[in-house]
Amino acid sequence: MHPQDIMQKFNINGTPIPNAGISFEELHKEGKGIHILGGSSTVIYRRNEGKIELLFQQRSEKMLTNPGKWDIHGGYINLGETPIDTVLREVKEELDLDLNPEKLQFAFRLKQINEICSYYLYDITDENQEMHFVDGEAQATKWVDFETFKYRKEEIGLKEPLLVNKFFFELITFMLEQNGNLDK
Repeated sequence: MHPQDIMQKFNINGTPIPNAGISFEELHKEGKGIHILGGSSTVIYRRNEGKIELLFQQRSEKMLTNPGKWDIHGGYINLGETPIDTVLREVKEELDLDLNPEKLQFAFRLKQINEICSYYLYDITDENQEMHFVDGEAQATKWVDFETFKYRKEEIGLKEPLLVNKFFFELITFMLEQNGNLDK
């Protein structure tokens, strides 16, 4: 997130409020808990020698929240964006990757206190793209095998909100097992 970004505000039912946005500065003045914001993230994965690996990015040490922790790719939905627009923009900003929107597979949507986040899967197996750290939000990447993600997630070094979100792990695991082409 960049300080100049205007984030889309949402109704409690998950629909965007037309022309209703809030800046990062306003959000922290008024209090994050009184607004419902939208987020959109993707789990990028690949098949490597018959096994699934998930891509994580290390947050920059300069980030205000969770510096140096490992995370998936995404962010807040800007005013007027769709969740897919957000994923495409965030992955481009963070890793300089151009994702094909037709390959984004919707996984699930979670409502957490004051945020509604859409999660997607993206299979990057057959793509030969190089990653570059563009906007200073990420400082490193690593591939984590599916078994570590599923059974030993504490070893990854994830940011706390993601690590303690059991629904995220259960749903991503289910989606990868059911739809992640684990049998290829």
